[in-house]
Amino acid sequence: MAATGVLLGTLQLAAGLWAWQLEAISRPTTLLITLLNAVLYFALAYGSYRRSRISACVLLVYAELHAMLVVWLFSPLPAYALLVPLLLLLILVTGTLAVFRSHRRD
Repeated sequence: MAATGVLLGTLQLAAGLWAWQLEAISRPTTLLITLLNAVLYFALAYGSYRRSRISACVLLVYAELHAMLVVWLFSPLPAYALLVPLLLLLILVTGTLAVFRSHRRD
């Protein structure tokens, strides 16, 4: 779960810096929003690493909404492109359930 959050944060950070380097991002506020998005992923990943149930749930909802927003923005996608959000959902639900199970044992 935490590794997935770190991976999503790293991808968001790399994509934002790459777009800024190519001057695809013209406004500094857009770059700031992209960097804050990456920081939020990193913070939620750290909370999941520390077995926080709230962080795990928020990471699950936030990542899935972000994936669905991307699919919606680029809507004429082939059917196999929907496998990525579904795979992400499967991984994050499994991780969230593991966090809840670890609290049940304590």
